[in-house]
Amino acid sequence: MRKIIDLTHTLFDGLKAFPGNLNVSYKPMHEIKNGGYRVGELYMDGHTGTHLDVPRHVFPEGRTLDKLDLTKCIGPAIRISVPKAAGEEIILDDLAPYEARIKEIKRVVLATGWSTMFGSSQFYENYPGISDRAASWLIDLGVVLVGMDLPSVHPDRGIEIHHIFLRKEVVVVEAIAWPEKVPQDEFEIICLPLSIRGGDGSPARVVAIVD
Repeated sequence: MRKIIDLTHTLFDGLKAFPGNLNVSYKPMHEIKNGGYRVGELYMDGHTGTHLDVPRHVFPEGRTLDKLDLTKCIGPAIRISVPKAAGEEIILDDLAPYEARIKEIKRVVLATGWSTMFGSSQFYENYPGISDRAASWLIDLGVVLVGMDLPSVHPDRGIEIHHIFLRKEVVVVEAIAWPEKVPQDEFEIICLPLSIRGGDGSPARVVAIVD
């Protein structure tokens, strides 16, 4: 029997966003007692919580959300456990043992254990990152999606690492929730964003499907 495991952090009113971005605000706009229905008013940026980045995030003429190739967002994935402390990097030596499987599967989810920080300001402070060399190596293997439990790809060189991935139109999925809880290293991933004309990033519902 197939099982669906949710890998999406829950959004809530007051959730802290990346420094400089909008904290989440979710308030009632219409109430059942007044009109017979309830509508919530949501304010947030497209890069808070579990979310997806596309090339327009860092390139003025990059591909936008409404033009995204969704085949990259659904399919087999490999979870690689790379426990890291604050400020540590995911390096090539961490990934090299999985070269053959990465090359075949082409969707990678990196599990560092940083999900424990989600919801606090510490989530955005000195988090682990992916080294330039490791990112370029993944590109050379032909990956189409790279997901992680981190708020961004690197705390200091985020723009440079985003350029490595997004120049090749790799889908970058950030702040995946608890990927280490998936009971097997290989699974099917579904990661779908909103279709926003001109959009550079979007909240995404990410799930793992396992046997």
